[in-house]
Amino acid sequence: MLPATAPVLHLLHRDIINLIIENSAPVDGVALACASRQLNIFANEYAQLSLQGRFGRAEWLRCGVEIGEELPISLRMRLEFASGNCMLTLIPDQLTMSELDKHALAYRKALNPSDTTRSNYQCPLANVGITDETAKKSGLHWVTVSRDVLPRTRNEPFAEQERIVKEHKYNEMPTLIAVAASILLHNIRNPGDLVYTDSSGGRQRTYTRVQEKNSDGFRIVVGGFSASGLDVYNSDDADLVLIGAAGVRKSFGS
Repeated sequence: MLPATAPVLHLLHRDIINLIIENSAPVDGVALACASRQLNIFANEYAQLSLQGRFGRAEWLRCGVEIGEELPISLRMRLEFASGNCMLTLIPDQLTMSELDKHALAYRKALNPSDTTRSNYQCPLANVGITDETAKKSGLHWVTVSRDVLPRTRNEPFAEQERIVKEHKYNEMPTLIAVAASILLHNIRNPGDLVYTDSSGGRQRTYTRVQEKNSDGFRIVVGGFSASGLDVYNSDDADLVLIGAAGVRKSFGS
């Protein structure tokens, strides 16, 4: 909810505006923000208040990573995060999978000094043909990653998943670093709110495919998180019902 000090529209009560924004799709929230100056103020204040829970500069500092000034976050991404349907994570410049493992271990220690975890991956990535050169590299940017795979993407081949991702207005299939960092860091930080997990506790075991392939040419899947860590492996199209595609949006602060 917006604070009591927020400006009040002459025609609609503040609480009604709150309900409109809270129940609008992110793209509609952005459209509302363009309708008038006051609606823009409401939408931006609502989105700003809803940023708690993102993994940004302060959280990376606890991992021992200095990233400089935190990038701005677009209104659409803030409203998307405020909807509760995605994670919002700042991805450091040129992050590799081994660095992610090291930084995530530092974060676990910061949260729980007695943690004896040695790796956040269920098996060594080299065993499934994944190296630090496998993941696509990019500059510092924000990503939103859907908290579950997109509807209708389970039990489908890569080409169909890619079509559905575009149908949902996402530009491309998710990348390895985007989903691995978002899932791993969210699950370490929120042990009572796990995403892309295994089948324990009655949950549905869930993986997302990513753009990258391993050294043998197999598509990589990420998910199945459990007490033993994040499962990153090569998919041979077995157990397709477990594998979907996450929705990922990127912003480089422009």
